[in-house]
Amino acid sequence: MLARMAVRLRSQRRAVAFLLSEWPGKRGRLHGLARQACLEALEGNVAGDLARTAFVDAAREADIYKGAGHAKRGIVYPTCKMR
Repeated sequence: MLARMAVRLRSQRRAVAFLLSEWPGKRGRLHGLARQACLEALEGNVAGDLARTAFVDAAREADIYKGAGHAKRGIVYPTCKMR
């Protein structure tokens, strides 16, 4: 089993890159919605808070999310507001 490292996502662009090429968990419906919401937020068509919520929901579904302050292995936590 490969160990996963904690990743802090500090920008919209980093979150999109993570969703597109580094996502280690399940790529289900919520992943697709998060990807779409984050891409739309980059273009200014979706509020950043909505994109962040979609990302967090997908990460929770994939069992890779813990909120900030949880310095454990195998977790992802966005630290930006995704404006």
